[in-house]
Amino acid sequence: MEEKTLIRLLFLGVVLTFFVSATPAANLEGWTTITSSRTVRGVEYFNDSLQVITSGGWLRIDPLSGGLTKTTNTDGLGTNDLNDILRDQDGIVWIAGDGRLIKYADGQCMQFLFFDGDENLLPLYSLADDGDSLWIGTSIGLALFSKVNDGGQIEDFYYRYGSLSTEPVVRDVLLSGDSIWIATSVGLAVADRRDPRLLKSFVNWTSFDETQFPSLGEDDITALYLYADTLTVGTAGGAYQLLIDGIDTSFSALAIPDYARVADMNESGDSLFLYTSNGVFTYSSDGISMINTSGIPSSNFTGGYLVDGIHWFGLTDDGIYFGSAGIYERINDYGPPGNYVTSLASRSDGLVAGAYNFNGAAVYDDGKWAALDINTRDWVTTVSFDGEGELWVGIWGNGLYHLTDESAINYDENNSSLRGVTGAAGYVVVNDFAIGGTYLFASNYLAFGGNPVTVINRLTTQSQSFGLADGITSDRGITIDAHSGYFVLGTSNNGVYYYYYGPDPFNKSDDSVVNFREDNSRLNANSVNVVRYDNDGVFWVGTQFGLLRYDYGVDNFDVIELPLGFGPEVTELIFDRRNNAWIGARNGLARRNVTTGEFDVFTSLNSGLTDDHITGLMVDQRTGDTWAGTPSGISIRKPDLGDPTTDIENAIALPNPYVIRSGSEVVRFNYDGRAVVRIYTVNGELVRQIDVNEDWDGKNQQSQDCASGVYLYHLTGDDGSVGRGKLLLVRD
Repeated sequence: MEEKTLIRLLFLGVVLTFFVSATPAANLEGWTTITSSRTVRGVEYFNDSLQVITSGGWLRIDPLSGGLTKTTNTDGLGTNDLNDILRDQDGIVWIAGDGRLIKYADGQCMQFLFFDGDENLLPLYSLADDGDSLWIGTSIGLALFSKVNDGGQIEDFYYRYGSLSTEPVVRDVLLSGDSIWIATSVGLAVADRRDPRLLKSFVNWTSFDETQFPSLGEDDITALYLYADTLTVGTAGGAYQLLIDGIDTSFSALAIPDYARVADMNESGDSLFLYTSNGVFTYSSDGISMINTSGIPSSNFTGGYLVDGIHWFGLTDDGIYFGSAGIYERINDYGPPGNYVTSLASRSDGLVAGAYNFNGAAVYDDGKWAALDINTRDWVTTVSFDGEGELWVGIWGNGLYHLTDESAINYDENNSSLRGVTGAAGYVVVNDFAIGGTYLFASNYLAFGGNPVTVINRLTTQSQSFGLADGITSDRGITIDAHSGYFVLGTSNNGVYYYYYGPDPFNKSDDSVVNFREDNSRLNANSVNVVRYDNDGVFWVGTQFGLLRYDYGVDNFDVIELPLGFGPEVTELIFDRRNNAWIGARNGLARRNVTTGEFDVFTSLNSGLTDDHITGLMVDQRTGDTWAGTPSGISIRKPDLGDPTTDIENAIALPNPYVIRSGSEVVRFNYDGRAVVRIYTVNGELVRQIDVNEDWDGKNQQSQDCASGVYLYHLTGDDGSVGRGKLLLVRD
């Protein structure tokens, strides 16, 4: 191959700017993470451990004992969506993840955030160690990262490689001698890396694609390995060896099944192991053979390693298996069945249920997830517990399930008023449902006959529909909630239906409905994402343009102004026991204080939130913890109340003693309910009255500093219950 040593053309095109920063540590206090590690992205072996990179974090497995250590974003990774790992020549571990390069040394993580020119986080896919530098494959090209300059920084970025299309995904990087080889989504490329400045010009790269080399078969290059001094190229459709004879260059296919996507390759003994979507193969001078993996439920392999005669395999959907000769066992971390969370629910005894999109539904108890044995058809939309603690599950395509300790009842067209979508009888879509007393109200999307709401009496199983004949003129119900004789249906095309069904939803003689739309109210969009009632029976609406609260006095909506940079699209909404609103968006999670109207905003950059896109919200009935479901797992936020209590008589002030040094210190009360707090002197004089949602700042009603001493606090709940205690204030 001709070696290019000069930049013969000026660098042309748009100059893109990329940023990397070593991020200050996010505030992880009070946050925990639950993720699935079933989607394995890669397997390496060093430090006497299997190093497994997954979409749910980093696993280290002792091959002798099978002991497992899981590291996630709340342990300092910053992200759980990981793609590659290596140990460099100094023994430092580097991990490539979504928007982050993570340096792991001496048990500590340092994150380097990668941003593109639009300040979006840049996914990183592959790493190659080059002494004081790393070569990094990203979603839009190749980056050169210095480990030593300014504590770590991008030195340059390259996005044009010979005749290949610009800004491809770089899936793998291989260093050999003075050359750098890159596997991209549009072909293979190689260059001399001795002077990285020359790599800025596309003319200094030699490229290979299917147009030039039809024998390559695929332009989507997935993996590279130098075996027996010959470059082996993995693609989305097979594996090839690059053969160079003088000026002649060609690709020779290895005999593995057509359309087998090669995810990874490594060498053991004198054999090359190829991990593909159609099985695992070995290649040597004796030819190609397939490894017996008949004891493993999937053939979609993403990586593996052979350690002391035991083979460890990573799979796309089934986690890690190990064994030999067709006898394999799964490493079980008791995690959830997937990471994309569509709904969460909790029971008073601590049992939690989760809906995991295409991966079904599961319950979480005592630190372990157990999958539900139900026919989920396409995906699970929502889960909830009823007043008796029994679980209900909504399904896209298979209606509704009611699960008890003894049975699983499937409600569909055959035994209820639920209907399949128009033109597909039997395909019953339940988008959302709400439980009000003995009744369950289900949003039946695109139901045949134009009946988008079904009500089921949970005790008698009687059911009936609401629809066009009742004044609900849209069949595209997305979200529903119910309270005190009303249900509210949010649609994707016609706003909100506010429906009065009275004391008996099966008696329609007293029913009425109001349709709120953009053209007849202050509703800011006809496409509604979420409707929810708060603890006072007021319903709220979240749309692509913001959050609204219904004002019963004027029969219209108040717009809730969201913090700058948060939203505006609202994806989820829930209310905690103090009636504070937790608001999910595509760019974070916010908590709105019901008393002050102030917001706290949490993102993956400033907290332990695992993903900024919020797809499900729940407040744990037992602990008061807020659970946020995302496409990347679950993040749990403990209340800022110490150990919260729902028994007002046991409510305490925190901290106590209350020491004021800077003036910013405050006292909180751990009653997890609604109450008024009054602070008195020991002589019974009222010092301050606040809502339990407010913090006491050590000042009186006139905003004057209170002197050091003992104070009495008195909490009065909404139901008239009372809690009392003493508090020592110390001004330092």
